[in-house]
Amino acid sequence: MVDRREYPSGRISPASVQGLIDDAIEALELGGDLDFVAFTAPVNVTATVEANANPIVTATPVVYDGSTPVWIEFSAVGIQTPTGGAGRSLLLWLFDGETSLGTLGLALIPVSGTMVLPTLCRRRLTPSAASHTYSVRGTVSAGTGIISAGTGVAGADGPGYIRTTPA
Repeated sequence: MVDRREYPSGRISPASVQGLIDDAIEALELGGDLDFVAFTAPVNVTATVEANANPIVTATPVVYDGSTPVWIEFSAVGIQTPTGGAGRSLLLWLFDGETSLGTLGLALIPVSGTMVLPTLCRRRLTPSAASHTYSVRGTVSAGTGIISAGTGVAGADGPGYIRTTPA
């Protein structure tokens, strides 16, 4: 920012203008996706244990600097809980490689039947200075859950995705 006390007449030096331009370019460059991977077909979730969670979508590997925080974002048109009794659930897990980073989202049906929910989950973290491959995986309490996705053409579900952006 230009300090107006330095230029009371409202004039700004060329160096200050270039500084503002450089700052704006940097802000635009930092605002973009570091990674974006879409999926366009439904995914059945049948795993019942976090360690064996079903892969839903996997990001491409990205090398991080160890000091820049990022958002890991997941979206799907809908997640459908397993059909059955009250208390059936579908959990979404965030993984880094084969290491679980914990729950990213949960759908729990309080009554008998099933439920479909649109989903957008985000987690802010600062990856270590290395290459990381994030993924979203799912488990159910019992039965089969479904992560809805499609091509996004008329009459079809839209794509789901995993996305990484600077925080």
